[in-house]
Amino acid sequence: MTLEPIARQITPQTKNTLHRVFRFRWDNPSASYQEIADALRISRGNVKVSIHRLRRLDLSRRCPECWGESLFGGVCHACGFEPTAPDIPAALRFDEQSPVNHLHPGNALGSIVGPRGDFNELRIKGLYGNDGLLLKQRMDRAIEDPLTKDVKSEVMQGLKACYPTEAISDHAGLLVRKEVVEFRSRYPLLAASKNVRKQLALNVMKRLEFLYPVLRRPHIEGVTQLQ
Repeated sequence: MTLEPIARQITPQTKNTLHRVFRFRWDNPSASYQEIADALRISRGNVKVSIHRLRRLDLSRRCPECWGESLFGGVCHACGFEPTAPDIPAALRFDEQSPVNHLHPGNALGSIVGPRGDFNELRIKGLYGNDGLLLKQRMDRAIEDPLTKDVKSEVMQGLKACYPTEAISDHAGLLVRKEVVEFRSRYPLLAASKNVRKQLALNVMKRLEFLYPVLRRPHIEGVTQLQ
């Protein structure tokens, strides 16, 4: 008995289930199969099958909101949804109208700061040839939120095992920012907890693992295991 291509197996009802599972997993990356099943009121077996099917699709272009393959530059060109944008109450978005918002060192794990990301344009000379890079690193450490830096460090450590592309690293940086901003808006008094950065980093790693199959290789399974 030969198996039909996955595209032929996916019926409209299956697409709806895949979309629901994908969206829930995107919003709750640390959720177990049973938690997904309980929340969506479907069987645990159905969840396992859905996640298996999702892993065989190119999810890096899928929009969690409308399920279209229309994600380009971090924005869905079909519905306008931005998956990496922090989901926080409008009343808390005070930083969007504040000039200091432009001082953030960036969203990527290796952030680019400055008009063209080149601090040597400032013509700062000293004992070393990479004074521009040193200045950038000092500004990053001084400006960036400490929790964001800690989570980025954890994620970078987790990604070292698979040598990710620049696109994956940049996406990881955006997801770190999303996790930290959302956590601070919901639990401002818990942001100083020592275990927070590890949980937020794990959430980011699980989202990345879900989107990029190359990150699901066995040698990093212990770091980003879904269950």
